[in-house]
Amino acid sequence: NEGFYKSMDGGESWERVRTPHGDNHDMWINPDDPDIWIQSNDGGANVTLDGGETWSTQHNQPTAELYQVDVDDRFPYWLYAGQQDNSTIGVPSLPPTSW
Repeated sequence: NEGFYKSMDGGESWERVRTPHGDNHDMWINPDDPDIWIQSNDGGANVTLDGGETWSTQHNQPTAELYQVDVDDRFPYWLYAGQQDNSTIGVPSLPPTSW
């Protein structure tokens, strides 16, 4: 992906904006307050209230694209997965409530 840029003078000049995630896809700008943005990316979404100076965290969102999954031999088994752009997870399966 290319960088994330903003212009404050109608496109005469551009300034690079650092975002929490590098794979940017879309952005919404509040029409009533141009400092409030929501930026979407492969890892979820982030919000800024100050025109991109600071952002909400990326690490509290239950979103992920799983590339590969595996399980272990425990009972109940655990599922492990590699997530696109967001590290890895390991979670227990739910045991059956009845046989």
